[in-house]
Amino acid sequence: MERLITCITIVLILLSSCRGLDEPAPRQMDIVVSVAPAATKAKDPDEDLIKDINLFIFDGNGDRESHKYLKATRLVNIYGKVKMNASIALGAPYTIVCCANMGKDLSGVTKLDELREKRVSLAYPDGYSEGIPMVGVVEGPWGLDQKEIEVPMERMMAKISISLDRSALDNDVSMIVRSLRIGNCPKSASILGPSKVESGADVFSTGFLRTGSELNALNNNSQSEVDVYMFENMQGDLLSGISEDAEKVLYDSSYLSAVCSYIEMRIEYSSPSRASRPEEYLIYRFYLGESVENFDIERGCHYHFAMRPEDDGLNESSWRVDKSSIYEY
Repeated sequence: MERLITCITIVLILLSSCRGLDEPAPRQMDIVVSVAPAATKAKDPDEDLIKDINLFIFDGNGDRESHKYLKATRLVNIYGKVKMNASIALGAPYTIVCCANMGKDLSGVTKLDELREKRVSLAYPDGYSEGIPMVGVVEGPWGLDQKEIEVPMERMMAKISISLDRSALDNDVSMIVRSLRIGNCPKSASILGPSKVESGADVFSTGFLRTGSELNALNNNSQSEVDVYMFENMQGDLLSGISEDAEKVLYDSSYLSAVCSYIEMRIEYSSPSRASRPEEYLIYRFYLGESVENFDIERGCHYHFAMRPEDDGLNESSWRVDKSSIYEY
């Protein structure tokens, strides 16, 4: 697992003030946001793209001191940097929150606690053409010698890379991946997190999907990966500390299948004695998480999963390996 982080840099410009020595003096600050070039793959997100920013400054009580909403057309781009300007009192216990790619003005938020209750949604599983939603939070105070403040921006989505290792399959077995999707792909996530799916109503009916030429990497090279994306889904250690029998019951339960995210791979299969029916496929599935007991997919993380079927690839009949489309010659 890798962390995917970008940064917003806040540069403080110190100005003179006639305020009392015991009062924090307001200072103008430039907020410089790094923006990467556009992605080369049309359906892959530009992971560093920033199209709009909501900048909040909250005081020590969590009340909003100031807010700015700027869209890309209003952001000043200088040498690949996006610059904003705001005022902050150095020495005060401020909390700075930057929300990028929310797609709307969040000016109705007046307290930090209100922002914690806010969620951001996608209309489609791949509806990130305006950039992956990101959030960064830093807390003061900052001293008079402070030259800049970095706000680490964390993507609210996780990147999941899947590979199919055919090295343990019998030589006469053919597997061609025809589709790859995320099941129980969340529609939305809490802006400040953590966030999880609460019911089947919180997920897309068909999650993030790859088909056709998007799967060439899986079909041409067993070491290559295909990437899919999703909002975080922090379901936790649902199988920790329970018996093997109880684990099997829970693993096959409707609860897991309703709220825990999983990968589903549909495969055109053939061997000397068996094949998948036309327009039907062998189906491999597995739940996503940090371990076999854990079902957390965390924002800002890059996960790698390798599927490695063995022998004829048909050694199991379960939710994980659906062989209902396979027939014998």
